Amino acid sequence: MLVSGLCFLVLVAAPVVVWAAATALRLPAGLTTALVLMAAAPPVMSSPALSMLVGLDMSLSLTVMVSATFLVPLTLPVIAGGILDIDLEISAANLMLRLAGMVGGSVVLAYVLRRGIGRARLKRRKKEIDGLVLLFMVIFAVAVMDGVAARIGAEPATAALFLGAAITGYGVLHLAGTVACGFMGRRLALTVGLSTANRNMALLLAILPAAGNADLFLFFALGQFPNFMLPMLMRGFYGRVMKGG
Repeated sequence: MLVSGLCFLVLVAAPVVVWAAATALRLPAGLTTALVLMAAAPPVMSSPALSMLVGLDMSLSLTVMVSATFLVPLTLPVIAGGILDIDLEISAANLMLRLAGMVGGSVVLAYVLRRGIGRARLKRRKKEIDGLVLLFMVIFAVAVMDGVAARIGAEPATAALFLGAAITGYGVLHLAGTVACGFMGRRLALTVGLSTANRNMALLLAILPAAGNADLFLFFALGQFPNFMLPMLMRGFYGRVMKGG
């Protein structure tokens, strides 16, 4: 029941609230769409590791991340295309199929690799696997930044607005998730806040059509900065809050 409530908070309540706020502030259409999609995406897959690094609850973060990732093919197309009527230049049914294929394919591949390699061998090669994951993250970072420098140089004001919106959106989602789960205690509430703020925008980059979505891709690229920098910058803050100081 608790996990269901957390998934509703992360996948349904968050994008609806973000859409209402962006509409009230009359933000540009491209930025509004990007913010809503960010809020509708599941937590980033590295959120459990980030939670552990900053002293939060890795198990809860992992549970929310896995559950939300499995559910997002059902929720995101309905929320974005159906309820909020956001034009993604792709039908809700097609978007659902792409998300399901991406998530389901990843699960199947992970299962096959685990069975083929073996749990014992995976444990022995943990450091090598961690290094490989880091390499993939670097490759992703390089790929997602392709063309971003040119866009920033051509439209610095737009880039500054999008980066500011990404940082502000991160902070608002983190605060909202933490406050909404305050009854769970400080450590668990902060863990939910981190999961609510750190969203897997890479998943959306992989399945959305590139044509006509220049603003989305700019926002998703700039959104990686708060995703991976802010948790570590807030590490001391987490420690003080959990100690009651």
